[in-house]
Amino acid sequence: MFSHDKDQSAVVCLQDYGRIKRGAVVPKTNELYADVEQWLTEGNDLAPFGGYPDTRSQSETEQDIRKLLTSVVQSHLDATAQERNYDGILSLCTYATSSDPKFAAEGQACVEWRDQVWAKCYQILADVEAGNRPAPTEDELIAELPTFEWPVV
Repeated sequence: MFSHDKDQSAVVCLQDYGRIKRGAVVPKTNELYADVEQWLTEGNDLAPFGGYPDTRSQSETEQDIRKLLTSVVQSHLDATAQERNYDGILSLCTYATSSDPKFAAEGQACVEWRDQVWAKCYQILADVEAGNRPAPTEDELIAELPTFEWPVV
């Protein structure tokens, strides 16, 4: 199946056809345009142009989703730690062994929360990759994560 991109004066392959692969842009001057003409003579019509197809493999798309969602979670963890002037989540977690009771309590609480957050994140990613659910938006992801309560010392 092909569509016509009038702006490029070419056709776009929407589904593999012979030598032409999905996502290929074939101008009339290209030798592969003869394959497009053959397809048209078989009684097919050009589809309305709706943009270029996503030609990334499923694993590339999954990697993009994984990278985006884990980045969102990491930023959320760091932003929470920065509420109390820690550099980030890593810095805050190191205070779990502090000799100062306040810092130790905050550090330990954060270690436990961080573990719960990542467990939930990876559960969500596994469900998305298995096709059991769509990928959440950034806001939806954060809303699904466990919340953090600063300990009172």
